[in-house]
Amino acid sequence: MGLLRLARGRSWKTFALALASLLIAAAVWSINGGRDRTVPPGETFRHDDFAFTVRSSRRMAGTKPSEPSSLAVMLEVENKARRIGYAFQADSALIVDDQSRFYRPVAAPAGPILPAGSRRVESLKFEMPGDARGLRLRLDFGGVGDTLERLLRGWRWVELEPGRPR
Repeated sequence: MGLLRLARGRSWKTFALALASLLIAAAVWSINGGRDRTVPPGETFRHDDFAFTVRSSRRMAGTKPSEPSSLAVMLEVENKARRIGYAFQADSALIVDDQSRFYRPVAAPAGPILPAGSRRVESLKFEMPGDARGLRLRLDFGGVGDTLERLLRGWRWVELEPGRPR
């Protein structure tokens, strides 16, 4: 009866359309929503009007086991928008290891505006302990867009190196 009272004074067609839309959205979310997905380097993933592809990554170990190692990542950024430029913020890149430690790029100034319909390869450098394994990269833009992306599609991770055997 609560649904009937809620629909009172409104067109049944409008109510039925809204209810059907809600049920379809719930079905789509239950099938694919919120599931993290890990892709290999070279596979492109999208966020809004922008596409990202890890072209390569290279680990450089310190000379001693106690020294940190660094990781260089070549990330291709493509602006698929038709009219608006895009300034990639390197500090939106985030590396997580198999111990759930987070690493942000070292000295990551904002790059120049990427014109609509163009692409550029960004060079990112990360520093981490020498024992870091199972490195995965994701882009964290923050705000409402990231929250919706996480809820509806899950995080998109790029596996940079395998983790420790279990």
